[in-house]
Amino acid sequence: MREKMRKRRFGFTLVEILVAAGVLSIFFVGVFNIYRSGSNVFRSGNWRMVTQKKLQLALQQIREDIERANGATSFLADSVASEPLPLYLSKDCTVAGAEPTLLIGITSPKMLMYGSITTPNTEASTIATTRVKGTWMGFALYCGANGFLRYVRKNDPDTEPPPVGDNITNYKPSSGVGPSASFTQAVSDPAHKMMDNNEFVDGVTQIGFAYQVGDRNAVTILVECSSSTPGQPVSTVREQVVAKLLTGTNVILFP
Repeated sequence: MREKMRKRRFGFTLVEILVAAGVLSIFFVGVFNIYRSGSNVFRSGNWRMVTQKKLQLALQQIREDIERANGATSFLADSVASEPLPLYLSKDCTVAGAEPTLLIGITSPKMLMYGSITTPNTEASTIATTRVKGTWMGFALYCGANGFLRYVRKNDPDTEPPPVGDNITNYKPSSGVGPSASFTQAVSDPAHKMMDNNEFVDGVTQIGFAYQVGDRNAVTILVECSSSTPGQPVSTVREQVVAKLLTGTNVILFP
């Protein structure tokens, strides 16, 4: 009998199994939380990196167009005629100064900016033996629903002109743009690549402009994007760029 009692028992009791299962569950829950936290941090960091690069590229393109915005110039036989074509900015999100402080949310379609880029019209004279017509290209930035920015480059000012209520009047040469005018449509090439991108930038929550008047007027653009992934912490990226306007190009605010 005693020898039977001395025999070693094998296996575990129910209590031991329950305790072990509880400890193991706590361990796996901790491992899962660590994995989920690390995964969220990775996704958030990846989103920030991708979004920041996308914003930088978009703002770089806008900056290049703003810095080329100019008026319509004609070199005549005995004089030079210059017609101002301002850069138009929405007054709902534009302030005077160095930093944008008036931001609007991207909720409904609205024009934010409109500008013109031209090359000179040169009449035949002692300087130029043959006539070279000028060219016109317009660019516009719109906000749309669901956090998208739309960017347009076009060479026909009569296609989707600015809304009448916005009082954007001097956006093309007074003589018009066409075969019979002094200015023709710019040819779509690497320097004047026409586009109409409804998803130029996505995830935008706010945008604002600021302008400074000086030797060379300057425009600052600030864009803010926020992540909207369900179950993920909100992450925000801000990027801004400063564009120096050509001498003689003024900023006008429109409704």
